Amino acid sequence: LGFKPNAYSNLDARIKVLQTMSPRMRFLLNVNLFVPSTWYEKYPDEMLTTEDGQAVQMSRKRAAVSFVSTRWRSEAGKRLAELIAHIDRQGYAGSIMGFVLFFGATGEWNMYLPQANHPDPARYAACANMCVDHAPVCRRAFQLWARKRYGGEIQVVNQAWGKRYTSFEEIRPPKALEFLESEYAVFH
Repeated sequence: LGFKPNAYSNLDARIKVLQTMSPRMRFLLNVNLFVPSTWYEKYPDEMLTTEDGQAVQMSRKRAAVSFVSTRWRSEAGKRLAELIAHIDRQGYAGSIMGFVLFFGATGEWNMYLPQANHPDPARYAACANMCVDHAPVCRRAFQLWARKRYGGEIQVVNQAWGKRYTSFEEIRPPKALEFLESEYAVFH
């Protein structure tokens, strides 16, 4: 996300080469939906956050944005629409069978968990015991889900979860141990 003026020139050149090789060639276009590291400064509440409140940074160039970030989804949607419009204008839309969208730790829409035998283990160290995102945006989404799920009645939440909350604002996503000890790691 965050394209530059000539962001598609490399893509256009590659597709022209492929079309020269075989004009009838069809292919899937891989699209990365990662955000630049500048998102840490711009949108700190949107970043993947550990249960102790630390934002996770994957690399100097790539930020770990929360999966529930509506800002990210909106930006990703706009950028994808821009890419599709560009492809239509260039005239090679018929060569593309579809798009493969990449996001998450390895582009496979998975959480940013430690990667076995990774050459840079420190890169994933912040996520060693992470099961649930604790970003402010995730916390608010979880509170909204609980409010809707339990009809806006905090007493019903308390009865279902065995808690003593006085308001929905007190609700937090479960910590790793709570999550892992729950039945099938599913909330009730």
